[in-house]
Amino acid sequence: MAKANNYLPSAAFKINGTFLENLVTGYHTLNASGKWTLPKELITAETSIRSGSIFMNSRYPAREIEIEYFLDGSGWDSLQTAYTSLMRYLDTENAEIIFNGEPDKYVKGYFVMGKDIEETVWTRHGTFTIVCMDPFKYSTTEYETTAVSNQFSVTYNGTYKAYPTFVTEFPASYDSDGDDTSTSQCGYVGFVDQREHVLQFGDPNETDWNDVTYPATVPVNKTFSSKNGWTQNNSQVHTGTQVGTISIGSSIDCIYPSSYGTGTGWHGPSLSTIITGETPPIGTNYNFTWKTNFKGTAAQFGGATVLLWHNDSGTRTLMSAVRFEKTTKDTNCRVFLYVGGTANKKYFTVACSKIGACAMKKIGNKVTFSVAGYTYTYASDNITDLVANEITFHFTQNKTQATMGTNNVPYCKLQRLSFNNYEDVANIFMPGDVLTVDTQDAGVYLDDGSATISATYLGALGNDWEDFVLVPGSNTIGVDYSDFTTSPPTFTIKYRERFL
Repeated sequence: MAKANNYLPSAAFKINGTFLENLVTGYHTLNASGKWTLPKELITAETSIRSGSIFMNSRYPAREIEIEYFLDGSGWDSLQTAYTSLMRYLDTENAEIIFNGEPDKYVKGYFVMGKDIEETVWTRHGTFTIVCMDPFKYSTTEYETTAVSNQFSVTYNGTYKAYPTFVTEFPASYDSDGDDTSTSQCGYVGFVDQREHVLQFGDPNETDWNDVTYPATVPVNKTFSSKNGWTQNNSQVHTGTQVGTISIGSSIDCIYPSSYGTGTGWHGPSLSTIITGETPPIGTNYNFTWKTNFKGTAAQFGGATVLLWHNDSGTRTLMSAVRFEKTTKDTNCRVFLYVGGTANKKYFTVACSKIGACAMKKIGNKVTFSVAGYTYTYASDNITDLVANEITFHFTQNKTQATMGTNNVPYCKLQRLSFNNYEDVANIFMPGDVLTVDTQDAGVYLDDGSATISATYLGALGNDWEDFVLVPGSNTIGVDYSDFTTSPPTFTIKYRERFL
């Protein structure tokens, strides 16, 4: 029968959630020394011309808790079985330890066997030590609170400073047609405590729009929760043939190839829409933004292409296009850029993980590509006065090769520009993104809805990682974000109290 907490001494402890007395038959914790106090080490220096010592620094060493235990059995065999079981559980590394006398706190530790004090045929009396490389105790409760009026107010009851985790969520919203109506695009977020320590992520100088004059039109602003208004395998593609099936994602809104069909070369399904119903005059300049998720193992291959056409009663002229193509046994892919025809203007190699939000911006005869952190501009005179009125996405497989693990497009947006107009900027933080900042490890993570990646590159070089802590008593932390963000992010702070 499992022993209840109130029948065990205060020195008894749980290993990863279960008392050792309930894991090992005949085991009894007698005493635990070193769990209540943690001595501080003073680092000093002395000189021959000055009395006393000079304080340099202080630190807390690893905590060592000596456990005195008693093991009994009905005979040598049962005692040996119990001891073997004890050794197995004490081989647990970095175990979570909760003492019965402090059920609201835990430490993390490793076990080191000590000496036998007394041993008989029926009993064994000995010691072992729990060595805690991190010497502090932590509250079993993780506290969480949300910023109100751009400010956290935290009453911290620990006895030693704690490093919090910040979670910033950028809300996404859609209308009944699945079109993105979000206004939470953001260039940066920042945190500042009452001692003026600062953490900043993103670019505070980033803007949402470039300043022009005439109003823009947005004929396409599509989040792919459906295929309404789009046609399968009925366009023109650049590489391969159009076969297979496009489906809508189940876990996230996106289009993806549920079947590539069959073919002797590049082949796969396409999805396209022809833009109609616009009121003339229609601007010939555009900014087309979309997101491609294109990831796979070294043994997976494939392609993904987005094309903008000028469709004149079925006669198509390619305005601009981007193709991602993975053909090598690594996690990189080639990016091909096209303007005004079939010959590519540029190709370069990037890690598949870098592909995400992309843009093609046409002004006059020039198209500027913003893809995977690279920006290139190319010109073609035969597209200067043409209107992009067809969008095509094409997902491809090469012969029978293993296909990409992730190959989808969550959204796209076509904005008509003219001279003196506003153009949308693909901001660092987009609707649906979640930014997590772990001050304990200086970790920065960005979840775009399809994957969570390490994003330490977003942090400012001067961030006060070491000093951004919660201290005993009242703590006030302000939050900030881009002025152009009209749907504010949700800011949450999470922390565990630390004790000496």
